[in-house]
Amino acid sequence: MNRTILASLALALAAIACGRSSAPLETPQNSSPITPGLIFDCTADNPACELLQIQGDAPDAYANGQTSFFHGFADPTIRQDPKTGRLWMAYSYPRVHILPGRDFVPGVDIHLAHSDDGGETWIFDGQLWAFYEDIDRGRTSAPGFTSHEVINLLPRETEDGVIWYGVRLEYFIPLEGKYATRPPGSFRIKIMQAASPLELKTAPVATLGSTLTALGWDVDVNLAALSPETHKCNMWNEPALYFENGELFLVLRCLAFDTHKIPDPTESDILVYATTPEGDVKTWEWRYVGELAGYEEARELGGQGLTQVDIVRGRDGALLAIFSPDDWDESAQEFIHYGCRVVQIESMDPPLLKRDDNGKLVVRAIVNASDQQPLGPGSCSYDPVSATGILIARREKTSTGMNSFIYATKVMP
Repeated sequence: MNRTILASLALALAAIACGRSSAPLETPQNSSPITPGLIFDCTADNPACELLQIQGDAPDAYANGQTSFFHGFADPTIRQDPKTGRLWMAYSYPRVHILPGRDFVPGVDIHLAHSDDGGETWIFDGQLWAFYEDIDRGRTSAPGFTSHEVINLLPRETEDGVIWYGVRLEYFIPLEGKYATRPPGSFRIKIMQAASPLELKTAPVATLGSTLTALGWDVDVNLAALSPETHKCNMWNEPALYFENGELFLVLRCLAFDTHKIPDPTESDILVYATTPEGDVKTWEWRYVGELAGYEEARELGGQGLTQVDIVRGRDGALLAIFSPDDWDESAQEFIHYGCRVVQIESMDPPLLKRDDNGKLVVRAIVNASDQQPLGPGSCSYDPVSATGILIARREKTSTGMNSFIYATKVMP
């Protein structure tokens, strides 16, 4: 691949990378009508869209106190502890590392916060994972950093207590070229379990790869090799977790490329894998369950593909998927994002979205930020017991930097 293609792919895949949003905030075609109160536009001048404050955490800043060019909070995942009732939120924390000679390297950490008052206030607990110095373990051995994004949390109540699962994306950032030249072969998924969200930080991990993931990144399982249907999955992105009937389900975006090595959203489906999570996480045996959503569903929801997945129960107990419809813009060489859609799931095994009697997808809510052109908003997350309702990340990118912040919409499907 040439340098231009590598840059395009890397920029497109990051959870906090730019997209452009121009889709109107309305019920997607061929889907069920939505309750008006569950259609929400989180614009900067909407007082109902509230900036989420995290006590004890602040955006990245230089030693002189000036906010860095790459800062904020993004990619939230919010879940309640079923034993204590405490709400936990993990999120991406973009920042810069300053090397000798004042060379600035952008990267992403994962931070953790909690709420003991139902989501009204949030307190910072610390850093789960920091991006760190590394070498390219693919073909080049070039120096750089390993970075993290899009953590997803899931608690599971057992007779012995609560087990917390975590899954995140990792990739390599070369010193030369930085974000724009991240090797596609460095993208991999990390999964782990622990007795609490804080303990996920030091828990053993398993590395899950795709067709392009270099073996030098210590891949434990190549998920794309488990079925002929998934050989097209050149990269994974936006992982989400769900537990049912003794199995842990992993939901991923399968990113496929066309013959010109350009992302093809029409072939980039939302796929489901499952495992019985017993023993060492590295020994878990994974199986391919099937496709939850593809091009047909994406078109109904207003895009060519779907990304930024979250799986959660609604207030009425219905199983819900949160997606962001997207398109690939050839001229801009990046994905266009169209906000978040909350869609009801019929079943996870086999994977199937719910349709009404007229064959239309059951869309429970839409959250967007229509003033975020040309960027488009970031991902959404939700827990029905949190006063925040659906969380959405608003982000701004300029020629000199990027910032992202999380907002509470109070939308509660």
